[in-house]
Amino acid sequence: MPADRVRVGQLLRSVFRVCRGRRRPSVAHFPARLRCDLTELPPASNVRTWLPVPETSAHQQVTAFASDLPAPATVNKEAKYGNNILFFETKSPADGSMSFRTSYQVTRSEVRGLEGSRGTQLTDAERRQFLASNRKVPVSGRPLELLSGAAIPDDVVALSHVIYDRVDDHVRYDKSRPGYGNGDVLWVCDSRFGNCTDFHSLFISLVRAQDIPARFEIGFPLPP
Repeated sequence: MPADRVRVGQLLRSVFRVCRGRRRPSVAHFPARLRCDLTELPPASNVRTWLPVPETSAHQQVTAFASDLPAPATVNKEAKYGNNILFFETKSPADGSMSFRTSYQVTRSEVRGLEGSRGTQLTDAERRQFLASNRKVPVSGRPLELLSGAAIPDDVVALSHVIYDRVDDHVRYDKSRPGYGNGDVLWVCDSRFGNCTDFHSLFISLVRAQDIPARFEIGFPLPP
């Protein structure tokens, strides 16, 4: 399989916003804060909390700022996808309310298109993991009917464009009716509406079926 086949996070961030100019990549500096307020906890109950931790990568530098937590915390890497997770455990106070926050300073660099890039190099284990079917994300059967009659390019980026367009044509972004948001590929094939999770799951299903390793990644818009 060609070495330039990459994770879906890179495809979604980069393939469809190719920067062809010679402008220097933009850099943003901003604080990232997470705050949680819990109420109506049973007094003296055990409270176990897991929080996501932003990570330093090739495209961003993350520095931990002050945190206000009700108990000592540890940061561990979960085994399946390698995400960093902050964990603490404590007892709820008598009034049943608890607040905590974490904060980070982030320097984020613009991610350019895939032209001239070999993408992410996966281990054999990662390749197997990101090509495999999941309970709600099959890689065979009815979803592949969406590609029936489509010209399948040999180039991975061109093929990703074809699949992206098929998903975009088939599914409407709509949260006005129940059922959306579960990432159930068979459901979204029939309903033809959903939110971002449903779009992503169908895209992942189709690119994996074409032997392109893909995984789900999520983030948030940066401030201007």
